[in-house]
Amino acid sequence: MLGTGCTTNRPVQLSPGPEGLGTYLQTARPSALQVTDTAGKVVWLHAPTLAGDSLAGVLNRGDSRSRRAFPPAAISSIAEPQFSAGRTLGLVGGVLGSIGIALLIVAPTGSEPVY
Repeated sequence: MLGTGCTTNRPVQLSPGPEGLGTYLQTARPSALQVTDTAGKVVWLHAPTLAGDSLAGVLNRGDSRSRRAFPPAAISSIAEPQFSAGRTLGLVGGVLGSIGIALLIVAPTGSEPVY
């Protein structure tokens, strides 16, 4: 949960054709990509590579049996996770605020009990 609170998905802008995808994968070397197909289904591809002209990767990390490939015509959009300072600050602020509120509720209101 903390890791996803500090990232956002940035759309990947590719040059037209399979060459653009190959160039992007070689230069950016992403560990995972969010792929939206033309039917609107969103999946995460881990260890993405180019297989022929298709974008390929595994759906479940460490499970090579879940390998999947998407031809360029079946891809609607691609996004990559990116660190987000705003989300990180919001997450830290929310955690610290929650701790502060909990301390105010739990903290004793006086040094001696009132009967």
